[in-house]
Amino acid sequence: ETLLDTLRPSPEHVPALAAAHGMLSAAAARAFPPPRYPHPDFLQSPRLVPFGSTASHLASATSDLDLLLLLPRPRQFPGPPLTPRALFSLARAIKYSAHPIRTTLILPHARVPLLRATYSPPFAPHPPIQLDVSISTPDALLSSEILRQLLSAATSPPRAADLLLLIKHWAASRSVSSAAAGSLCSHAWVLLATTYLILRGALP
Repeated sequence: ETLLDTLRPSPEHVPALAAAHGMLSAAAARAFPPPRYPHPDFLQSPRLVPFGSTASHLASATSDLDLLLLLPRPRQFPGPPLTPRALFSLARAIKYSAHPIRTTLILPHARVPLLRATYSPPFAPHPPIQLDVSISTPDALLSSEILRQLLSAATSPPRAADLLLLIKHWAASRSVSSAAAGSLCSHAWVLLATTYLILRGALP
C-alpha cells in the first residue's frame, strides 16, 4: 500500500460526505423557511454549496466538508452580506434535528464567520467528519470550480490530482496548513501548486 493509497478517500467517505450535506441542508431548510410570497427572481430555498477539496475532487481520506450558506434573496442583487446571526439560527436547527450532527464551535466575529460541526457516520470504523459552514466566502466557490475544470480537462495529466493531494499531505504533516496559525491554508497550497503546473505547461 502506497502513501497515495492511504490518502485517497475510502469507499465509505464520499457517501458519508453526501449524507452529512443532506442532513445539514434539511436543517437549513427548517432554519430559514421559504419566503411567504415567492418571486421568480429570488432563490426559493436556502442552499449549502460545497467548496474546497470536496467540490474540486481533491478530497483525502480525512477531508472535512466546507459549505457556503446561501439564503433566499434576489438573484441579480445579492444584497448585503449575511449577518453572523444566521449561523446561530442554523445551529439551533441542528440542535433540534434527529441526526448524528453536533455543533462544536461558532465563530461569529471571525474574518470569515464560521459554524463548525461534526458528523458521526453510522458505519464503523469511520471517524467523525468535520463540517464547516461559512457565510462570506463566495470567491471560494469560483476557485473550487476552476480547479475542478482544470483537473477534469482532457489535456490534464492524470497524476496532477495525485500531486496536489501529496502537497496537501506535506503541508498538513509539517503544520503549515492553517491560516489561523499564521501559515497558508490547505486550499492556498493547492492554488500555488496549480499555478506552478500551469506556468510549466503541465495544466491547460
